Amino acid sequence: MEKARYRDEELVVTTLAAHMRRKLELNRHKGDWREDPILLLCAKLVGEVQELIYAIAENQSGEEVWREAGDVANYAGFIAHAYAASRG
Repeated sequence: MEKARYRDEELVVTTLAAHMRRKLELNRHKGDWREDPILLLCAKLVGEVQELIYAIAENQSGEEVWREAGDVANYAGFIAHAYAASRG
């Protein structure tokens, strides 16, 4: 049981990281997230969570849900990075 859990966790991390990278590449033309205030990044995160929920509610493909999860994870990471950097 524990081995299966570990394997699934590794699969989640690997798959999510791949989708995060792909979404970063696709959205690079939108500008530099580092220029956004933290609260704006938080608002964008909420929007990405709504898109993820919509993908699930609309029974979209597993691939689309992974893509939306990649956006959510990216914004969470942006926020964590910006907050930690602001604290010194």
